[in-house]
Amino acid sequence: MMRYFILTIAFCAFVFVCCSNEKNGKSDIKKNDQTDTEGKLPMKSYMLNHEIRNIDYEIYLNDFLIAHSQENNGIPGPYKLNQYIFSSGKQEVKIRISSNKSKKSITSDMLNEISRNTGIYLLENKDYGNIKEIKKLEFPALEKPLDAYTHTWDFEAEAPTSVTSLNNSQDLSEMNQNKLQVEVLAKYDQLRKFLLSGHADEFLREIANAKSNLFISEGFSEAEQEAYNDKLKKYLSAHSDLLPDLKESAIKLFGHGKAVALEQNLTLSSGENKKNDEQNSNYIIFHKPHGSDSFEVFRYFIAYSGGR
Repeated sequence: MMRYFILTIAFCAFVFVCCSNEKNGKSDIKKNDQTDTEGKLPMKSYMLNHEIRNIDYEIYLNDFLIAHSQENNGIPGPYKLNQYIFSSGKQEVKIRISSNKSKKSITSDMLNEISRNTGIYLLENKDYGNIKEIKKLEFPALEKPLDAYTHTWDFEAEAPTSVTSLNNSQDLSEMNQNKLQVEVLAKYDQLRKFLLSGHADEFLREIANAKSNLFISEGFSEAEQEAYNDKLKKYLSAHSDLLPDLKESAIKLFGHGKAVALEQNLTLSSGENKKNDEQNSNYIIFHKPHGSDSFEVFRYFIAYSGGR
């Protein structure tokens, strides 16, 4: 059994999750979602659950990557979605399924099986006994097997009015892409050097706005914020090599061109760092506000796995 540590500095919570290949269901949703604020009413948590196995997939919400798997290396769901819901109303979820060594093609039977247990769920006020499926994600039938298939669905959701969105961010798709890569890599390297030199406080200052959005979206109490900050600082200080060298990386645009992340080794995470049979996968998303010449951290994700 592998042990997973998942952290999203945006809206998701600081959670330790023990994962196995057991079937995921509503009971798993209850286990993974332990971070809504006590006494804050109403608190709405949106989640996506699936049972996609043995084939590659990418899952996007509002043009942000929220989960992926290559050759069965993905972290099991459910995934909390609040961090990528910026305004109330229609949200867009997209799933891309791709063949791999285990499955040479995508068939209708395969998609029907995936559709059985894939959907968007709503948890209100920690009422785990009444989790609601608000959108069933069903794939249409295929006329013939394909190497890859993508489908998009819409669903309705509510968001806090004070959450920072990309409305005031520059369109990075209009920049010279070589210049963009140089600037993004320089910003990433600055964050990396903060951690390598033991300056976790500097790193925390860089992610302060993203972390503020976490607290707003999740409705964290002051006590929960304090506990979160303490755990995060200890984790960063203990993993000074958390962010690897990404000189051979490429950029990937998200948020309809207004956000950017780095890819390495053809993966959809910003990097992987293996040490003593342990692995850190890091996912940093930047944006550049209008009127600014500097990139800022928009969202940040850490996935840590290791032996028991």
